[in-house]
Amino acid sequence: MLAQMRKLAVGAVAATLFCGSALAQQTVYPAPFPFNPVAGAQYNLGVASPTALTVPAGATYATVCVVAQAVNYVTDLTQTVSATVGEPVAAGNCVSLSGYNVLIAARFFQQAATATINVEYFK
Repeated sequence: MLAQMRKLAVGAVAATLFCGSALAQQTVYPAPFPFNPVAGAQYNLGVASPTALTVPAGATYATVCVVAQAVNYVTDLTQTVSATVGEPVAAGNCVSLSGYNVLIAARFFQQAATATINVEYFK
């Protein structure tokens, strides 16, 4: 009987140590992100030609949401964005861009007529 109790006690200690160490390794991030809004959002921005963002002073992050028609975008300036070149974003979806140099380099272009984007900036 004493041997069985020791086995149970050792098992309980092992389980506690395992669970405790697994919990200690988890990282908690603030939700949704630790940025503050920057004035200068752009809404219903037409992208019928390669369109740059108007990045407000101090902005380092942007959320770009596609409104009606899909768009393509590039951020490296080695490619010219077009209806068939760039990273696609479907209507109703958003993409997040981070870093001032990425924001000023980003170019958007519609895949079909009447595409627009909404952009909100953060720091």
